[in-house]
Amino acid sequence: MPAFGKPLLLALLLKTLFGKLAAFTDLLTSPAVDVGGKKRLIDGLKALEHAAAQAGDADRYECARTISALIGRASDQFLGGAGSAGRRPYIPLHSQRADLIQHDPAIGISGRPEAAAALGLIGQGLVANQWSVAVDDPEQPTSGALRLIAPAAEARVFLAANDENINQLVASGAFDEDDADVVVICSRKVTPRQQRSPSASMRTRKAPSRYVSVSDLLDNSASFDEVQVRFNNEVGL
Repeated sequence: MPAFGKPLLLALLLKTLFGKLAAFTDLLTSPAVDVGGKKRLIDGLKALEHAAAQAGDADRYECARTISALIGRASDQFLGGAGSAGRRPYIPLHSQRADLIQHDPAIGISGRPEAAAALGLIGQGLVANQWSVAVDDPEQPTSGALRLIAPAAEARVFLAANDENINQLVASGAFDEDDADVVVICSRKVTPRQQRSPSASMRTRKAPSRYVSVSDLLDNSASFDEVQVRFNNEVGL
């Protein structure tokens, strides 16, 4: 791992990770995300890659360790893992190189292309100064994949492949459904949640956890611009 302290190797790590995310977005079939839309998603991913590289400049070794732990935590949550405390095992985004991902017959139903699209949309929000991006301690089970920081509010962002994995996130204690600082991005459809304490939100004027269905955004938007606007609105920062 200390070898990742060298600038070239850290850049290679980031390039490999974000190259696979870009390959996932290329598998999206929604008419709303045409060639131009996919390019904008990739531009958003590049913005996140650049932000990660800048954040790691001060300590490249620690940056590599954080990236490894973050992917372990986010992958565990995405797949409906137990959500235990401590450092989660690293799970590759895909076992194949980026140029071979398209040949995996299961990738289209895995939810990964939609998750990559969500990260691209977050990156586009970063480019537009809608928010900045940070990470929490990935060894804590309440940390998400990212933290979005806007002028008026912040949110932990969790990724889930499907609705059942959202239930597992709640059951594992990753977040409470009344938490106002949570955005859950699900690759598939999301079942409407029944807020346990609606009166609390009325008193505090804070919205409860927000749930964003990427498949709904892609299937029911006429253009990439509409996808982005709806995504920003549903994130609610």
